[in-house]
Amino acid sequence: MAGIYLILLLCLHVQANAHVGRDGMIIEQEGARQDALESDHQHQVTSPSAKPGQCSYTFTVPTSDQPLGQGQLDRVQKEVAALNDWKYQVGSAVSRMEDRIDQVEKWTDGLDNKVEKSNYKGTVADVALLKEQQEELTASLKTLTLHVQSLNNTLGMLVAEKAKTETTLKRGIMNTKDLGEYPKDCSNIYQEGYTQSGVYMIHPDVSSIVPKPTAPPDPFPVYCIMQNNTGWTVIQRREDGFTDFQQNWSQYRNGFGHLNREFWLGNEKIYLLTNQDRYKLRIEMEDWDNEVAYAEYDRFLIEDESQTYRLRVGNYNGTAGDGFVNKIHADLTHHNRVFQSSDTDCGSDKRGGWWYYSYAKGCQRSNLNGQYYSEYGPWDHRFDYGIRWNPWKGNRYSLKSVKMMIAPATQ
Repeated sequence: MAGIYLILLLCLHVQANAHVGRDGMIIEQEGARQDALESDHQHQVTSPSAKPGQCSYTFTVPTSDQPLGQGQLDRVQKEVAALNDWKYQVGSAVSRMEDRIDQVEKWTDGLDNKVEKSNYKGTVADVALLKEQQEELTASLKTLTLHVQSLNNTLGMLVAEKAKTETTLKRGIMNTKDLGEYPKDCSNIYQEGYTQSGVYMIHPDVSSIVPKPTAPPDPFPVYCIMQNNTGWTVIQRREDGFTDFQQNWSQYRNGFGHLNREFWLGNEKIYLLTNQDRYKLRIEMEDWDNEVAYAEYDRFLIEDESQTYRLRVGNYNGTAGDGFVNKIHADLTHHNRVFQSSDTDCGSDKRGGWWYYSYAKGCQRSNLNGQYYSEYGPWDHRFDYGIRWNPWKGNRYSLKSVKMMIAPATQ
């Protein structure tokens, strides 16, 4: 009986201190390293309902929809250390659970021997029932062990992801450490003699912006492309579908993704950048036959959040065609926050946040934040939801890659 009591005690202990995801994956122990993981955003998932005698759990893991700036580098480093600590503890827990399983199985074998040698046959039925219950609990313990092993793997991936973010921040800080004050954009960096594309730290000049931000912005990392005798600040990039662009309003405001891969810089940052000076926009795109085209606008800015980040663009030039029908009155629309009260929700229908025009008129001639498809097909209705630039490839063709970048319009 002592062996079964140990299993129940273990099960109750795990229930009191941990949560498991809907696929059975353990994500977080309550109270563990909360001082190091201070994210306001958490993702919570729950396990399927457990059978009698088995444990069920719910686990949460901190997430963030905000790209990290210089002031948050210390926090990222703490998160990496905490996740490594968790990973070590989980690995130790797996070893302990495997030892418990061995102990329980040995106890069961010993119980069988005692029953066979016993002269009191009245206990046989009781022992058989006890053994059946023990086998169910052993199975539950083995399942829990698999969950913890899954957690170990998940934590390994989280550690790698956080380490990548830490490396990106360090690289951006290192690349600009010799500049003294942070430059206001990538063109300033290029003017200082930095001709290597990559991640740099910038700090927009908000002194002339109206309306002014409620709080001075911190420096933040951006990806700079050094070409055409200037430095281009990249505000969006799509290339492989790694990042989900069907995000909520808050995430579009703050930014999401990875600067070295796919990302949206963030509407608030784009607002600060494009209102500190006069900027032009260049969009470079590629189809699935590796053909390339571009669209340039000699004026580009977005208004602040109170104006729903309304888009304003100037005259078009390029090889891809003009994908912005309306030059002034497009509000950034998203499926959970619609600002064109007379129209149906373009953001929900077309997938992703974009400067849509009118649902009745097909929403827009472009959507570079649509769903990523790794294939294309003419007249396939799915690709109406894809990454589109209609003047170049039509409304049923989802592009292979695209990037949006800005530079001062005087250059």
